[in-house]
Amino acid sequence: TFDLAGQLALPYLRAHFEAVQAALVHTLPENQHVLHGPLRRILTAPSKRLRSGLVIASAAPSRINQTIIAACTAIELLHLASLVHDDIMDEAETRWGSPTVSGKEGVNVAILVGDYLFAQAMLQAANISQKAAEIVATAYTGLCDGQARELAEIFNIERSLRSYQAAISGKTAALMSAACQLGGLCAGLSAAQVSALASYGQHFGMTFQIIDDILDLISSTQLTGKPVGNDIKEGVYTMPVIFGLAGPNRGTIVQHLRSKAPSGMVVPLLIAEGSIKQATKQAQNRGQWAAWARGSCAKNAIRKG
Repeated sequence: TFDLAGQLALPYLRAHFEAVQAALVHTLPENQHVLHGPLRRILTAPSKRLRSGLVIASAAPSRINQTIIAACTAIELLHLASLVHDDIMDEAETRWGSPTVSGKEGVNVAILVGDYLFAQAMLQAANISQKAAEIVATAYTGLCDGQARELAEIFNIERSLRSYQAAISGKTAALMSAACQLGGLCAGLSAAQVSALASYGQHFGMTFQIIDDILDLISSTQLTGKPVGNDIKEGVYTMPVIFGLAGPNRGTIVQHLRSKAPSGMVVPLLIAEGSIKQATKQAQNRGQWAAWARGSCAKNAIRKG
């Protein structure tokens, strides 16, 4: 039920998302029965299209042309590729309420599907410009770096806040920063404006991931469309847990984590000592930094004018 067009005050987003959807479906391989089915399921699944929305919002008020739609398509394909590979690593059975590729068709097919989506993303970006391809490749490099940093900290009760922030800066924020850069690039904005948009996307992505990590602890599968409580189960200790481990209930939390107790045993302790609230405050601070970056882009536009 999330209305991105309403949130961004860009009612025309809905029409452009239809063009993005058509472009995504157009990337389906012909005469390839092994990949076609799972790819179609992924490419037509309900989605907020948040990252392509950032591309279009960053390009506004320029006319949204085929180049910008191609940028949207590239960033969506890159995001989908990362999700397919995430599901393999997490051994996830469902996403968006449907079976994952690794869960239904198997890991081998999922690897090929993820690689195909990544290759198509690079092709879309390369058709725009060398700079666009560089932005997309750099974002995917950052995403891999962030995932590797997270993997290195699995089940580490001494994980630092700096380590957590470095991981989400790559695995989530890098892609959103790239989306904003692509929008500015395709709209012909100045280098200073594109840089400000990159900063906005980075802070926006950090905010998004912190909130997503909070929701993994306190939300439900019905609301998020994906399993919740997985982070603690998989040994991924996110910001609320890191804050909790620094608080008065550390001993009990450590005991629960080491015994691999369900997240329901840990969450009440995090709520009681204010760790959830503390993490929410951090997300709000990041949101304010994003707003500052957006304001910087607007100021640069005025100077250019």
